[in-house]
Amino acid sequence: MENSETRNSSRKLARLGRRMPAAGWVAVGLLGAAVIAPASAVAASNLVGIVGSNGARAGVTSAGALQTAAASPSNFVAAHSFANDSSCNLVYKVPKHDGLIITSVTFNTYTVPGSGPGIYTGLHTASNCENSYFLDNNPAGVSETTVPLSPGIALKGGAGVYVETVDGVLGEVYITGYLVPSKAVPSNKVPAIAHVSAAQRG
Repeated sequence: MENSETRNSSRKLARLGRRMPAAGWVAVGLLGAAVIAPASAVAASNLVGIVGSNGARAGVTSAGALQTAAASPSNFVAAHSFANDSSCNLVYKVPKHDGLIITSVTFNTYTVPGSGPGIYTGLHTASNCENSYFLDNNPAGVSETTVPLSPGIALKGGAGVYVETVDGVLGEVYITGYLVPSKAVPSNKVPAIAHVSAAQRG
C-alpha cells in the first residue's frame, strides 16, 4: 500500500512535470547521461570542445586525446629570397604586433663551388648577418633541402629573417610558418648556436 510520503512525492513530481517545459527535461536527461556514462563514451561523442580566438575548434578523439586547433589561413606565412654570395638579404620581416613561428625552411642550392663547413647558406636574425645565425645548410652539391622545425623557431615582433651564402654558393631560401599574438613571443627563441660568430664557424 502506498504511504503518505510516497503520495506526496508523486504529487510534487507531477506538479514539476506540468510546469517544466520539454527542453528542461532534455537538459535533465543529458546531465544524467553525462554523470552515468563512462568518460570514454562521453569523449567518443565529441561533446567536449574548445574554440580558439580565431574561431577554430579543437575536439576530443574517441581515445580521449585533445585535437589541437589549426592556425587560421590568414596567419600563414610563406616567404622567399634569393641567396647571393657574401650578401645579406631580407627574407621576411615579422609584423610589429605579431610573433612568428617558423615551421620549416627549404634551401634550394643551384651553384656550389665545393663542400665543407665554410661553404654554406645561413639564416640570421641580424640585418648584417653577423653573430646571429640560427640555421644553415652545407650542401654537398646542387640540391634542394627542406628542414622541418618542430615545435618551431619563434621570432618576436619586428624581428627579421636574413639569408647569406659564403664562398661562391648561390641559391634561394623559402620559409614557412604562422603568426601568433606578439605577447606569445616576448623574445626570440632560437638555438643557442645563434650566438656563435661567423669567424668561429669559418
